[in-house]
Formats: sequence, C-alpha cells, structure tokens
Amino acid sequence: MGSFLENIKTASQKSVSSSTDTIDSLVSMADKINTAWKLNSESQQYVSMVNNSISSIATASEEISNSMAEMENQLKESNNFMQEVGQDLRKATQPVVDIEKILDATVKEMGDMTKDAFYHLKTQEFAQYMENAISSHHAWLDNLKKMVKTREITPLQLDSSKCGFGHFYYAMTPNIPGVLPIWDSLGAKHQKFHKYGASVMEAIKRQAYMDAEQIYREVELYSRELISDMERILQYAKEDIA
Repeated sequence: MGSFLENIKTASQKSVSSSTDTIDSLVSMADKINTAWKLNSESQQYVSMVNNSISSIATASEEISNSMAEMENQLKESNNFMQEVGQDLRKATQPVVDIEKILDATVKEMGDMTKDAFYHLKTQEFAQYMENAISSHHAWLDNLKKMVKTREITPLQLDSSKCGFGHFYYAMTPNIPGVLPIWDSLGAKHQKFHKYGASVMEAIKRQAYMDAEQIYREVELYSRELISDMERILQYAKEDIA
C-alpha cells in the first residue's frame, strides 16, 4: 500500500507539473497571439496609410494630367492665334512690299529722266540728297549702338539697296566734276556698311554681347571712310554750285 500510494503521489506530481507546463504554454501562446494581433493592427494602419498615399498620388496625377491637357489646349489655341497673327502681318506688310517696288521703279525712272537735259537733277537738289544721306547714316549708327547697349534688337534697314540713299544711288549717275570716281566706289562700301548691322543683330540673338560690341566698333570705324566719301561728294557739289 505504501508503494502504491507513493506511485499515486508521484503520478499526481507529474500531472500537476504537466498541467503547469501546459498552462505556461497556453499563456505564452496567448501572448504571441496578442502580439500578432498588435502587429496585424499596425500593419492594417500602415496599409491604410499607403492606400491613402496612393489615393493622394492618384488625385495629384489626375490634376497634373488635367493641367497638361488644359495647357495643351491653350498651346493649340495660342498656336492658332499666332498663325492668324502671322497671316495678318503678311497681309499687312504686302502693301509695304508693293509700295517699295513702286518706289524702286519710280526712282529708277527718275534716274533715267535725269539724263534728259529737261529733267536734269539740279546740283543743289543733289547736294540736299547727300546731306540727307549723311544724316541718315549717322542715325543708323546711333540705332545700332543703342541695340548693342540695350542688348535688344529693333528694326533696322539691312539692305543697302532699300534705304533712302540706296534707291537714290542705284537710280542715277552724277555728272558733277570729280564726283564720279568716288561715286562708283561708294556702292560696295555702302553695301558692306549695312551688312555689319546683320552681324551685330545675329550676335545679339545668340547672346554673344561681346562679339556684338566688337562688330559695332568695327562698323563705327568703317563708317568714317563711307561718310567721309559722302562728305567729299557733297563738297564737290557745293563747289559746283558756287
């Protein structure tokens, strides 16, 4: 009996120990499940935050897409408007082109008429033309200088045959003593003078402002020879008048 009772006691102790281990395991499992729930809850929060972020990005993307579509429409409208403006400008400048052609033809006809003694250009009138030409070329230089200084391009006559003196020069040949040799060499010089303007404007367009200043200094120096020739012709004309 003593041995039997001892076995029962030992078995009971083992049962209690086993139950204790089982309870401890259950508690540990419960803690782990609780931790898992917490992690799951945090994960749900992060997923919710990511979802909200994605929604915000999607909304921003849609707004950007709408803005780009609106900009594209505006650009199309602006492009159409600019094309219309360009067409209007071409139409507006056409009369000027026609007038210039008529002026060219008229001046040439006048040049031919001056060969006739009846329509011969008086030396006084010729001298006045030369004075105007000298003043005009000084003004042309001033405009070019202003462009270089402000670094902004403004309208400037670049075609030597289209300026006031150019029309006059190519339309007639003066018969004032001493003038003709200077007059004949004036055409090439006058043409080169106007080409300097195109070079300055091209340099300003590509923002090469130091180049523009250098070219202006060259044309200013070159203009002295051109204007000096004009002044010599004017002096011959005045002497002929006297």
